[in-house]
Amino acid sequence: AETVKRSCASETPKHNCAAGGYKNAAGSDNAAPQLIFEIRDILTQAMGIVRSEEMIRRAQAALTRLAEREGLNEREKNRIYLAQAMVMSADFRRESRGAHYREDYPEKDDAFLGIIVADYINDKNVINIEIQK
Repeated sequence: AETVKRSCASETPKHNCAAGGYKNAAGSDNAAPQLIFEIRDILTQAMGIVRSEEMIRRAQAALTRLAEREGLNEREKNRIYLAQAMVMSADFRRESRGAHYREDYPEKDDAFLGIIVADYINDKNVINIEIQK
């Protein structure tokens, strides 16, 4: 079993964070553990039960900085895209509903009633957000 560490300080042939990509013991591309922890921390701050536009904007900026890193492998890019889609969806839903409370939008708004769908268009590097009713 491979040990997962929160830091990229120790370089080994299996875990070369400085080179940008991470390979597990079997040699397949995985997301570097440090990147996973960074995304988790960003989402924990912005996507908790209580949210605000300020929290969401900070998360968007942090995810943009992560996406601009050199040498990311496909799995790392995909994790960042998923996190960006989640944050964009939270920004799009400007209401409070159920267990999710927006400090800046404390009331329900039936304009947002439905399923929010995030669609990543790979060739354009764009994430579209829409409500399906």
